[in-house]
Amino acid sequence: MPAESKKHSQRIRVASRPSTGKATPAPAAESGGLALPRGGLKLLAYALSLLPFYGFVLGLIFAAQTHPESKKFGQTCLVLAVLGLLAMVFLWGAGAVWNGFNAAESGSMGGGYY
Repeated sequence: MPAESKKHSQRIRVASRPSTGKATPAPAAESGGLALPRGGLKLLAYALSLLPFYGFVLGLIFAAQTHPESKKFGQTCLVLAVLGLLAMVFLWGAGAVWNGFNAAESGSMGGGYY
């Protein structure tokens, strides 16, 4: 019987070794934080970060994490949110200026929709 228990303990020891494959958990998930998005989800998160509301929310959540990779991801989301906000303001201003030029050319400045 001791031989069987020895084989069983070896199986348990082998099974408890850490995996060296690519399916490792995200660094923040190990410490109880949110898991970092990977691959396509990371690209989607960056694309959503260009919309200021989502960028600020994602950025603040991940920048508050303790893991350096999470902080870097959060800071990147915040930077993209600021760039998205600047682009929105620029495009809004350019649209207002362009509309002003078109209204001046057509002679309908201040005329309203009467």
